[in-house]
Amino acid sequence: MKLLHDFLKNVDSRLKLLAGALAVADCEALRREAHSMKGAAAVLAATPLKTAAELLEEGAKSGDLVEGAKGIRAIEREIALLTTFCGKLQQ
Repeated sequence: MKLLHDFLKNVDSRLKLLAGALAVADCEALRREAHSMKGAAAVLAATPLKTAAELLEEGAKSGDLVEGAKGIRAIEREIALLTTFCGKLQQ
């Protein structure tokens, strides 16, 4: 539970990095951050988040910013679900 809490505590800054990299079409920064998020999701056993991060990572590798934007939206959805889950566990 602590790992999940720590991840969620820092996730807003990571999402801002992703949005900023997408805004300036910095595919390498998108790829790096997506790769990092994919690893964190794997440690948390958050498979849907890991899959979303993989989508972003692959889009960034190929320079496909449309796929990159889809990947970020998918990551945001999965983080919202994890946040809700974490909140319910603490009740």
